[in-house]
Amino acid sequence: CVQRKGPRQVLVLTFLITAASLMLTAAIPTLGAACVGMALGGVALAFAQPASRLAAVAHCDADSRPWMMLMVQAGMPLAAILAGAVLPPQAGHRSWAASLSTWVPMLLALALSVNLVGDWLRDALDPRLH
Repeated sequence: CVQRKGPRQVLVLTFLITAASLMLTAAIPTLGAACVGMALGGVALAFAQPASRLAAVAHCDADSRPWMMLMVQAGMPLAAILAGAVLPPQAGHRSWAASLSTWVPMLLALALSVNLVGDWLRDALDPRLH
């Protein structure tokens, strides 16, 4: 899927699936909705890993590739740590539904920025194109 569609489109899809997962889990506070939301999150994660690796490899030279792959590999655990540090206090202050839905606008903004800013950012960061 990533090879055929390209990493940018797959990352947009990943952000949109994650947003749908959070909205579903926040809107319908049942065990079934939580299970469907977690399944959607798993699908998004399955898309995110290869897309982020392919994007990283495509935009760095051979010398910096090991460091780039290190950052890509560390991204998922760091995101989980961030969520574990932020979500419980936020849910304690408001509610789980409200804390999950607060992240949806950020995911939609990421999807939009990857799609709109992708070419400009690629050209700005990739010295091989100049």
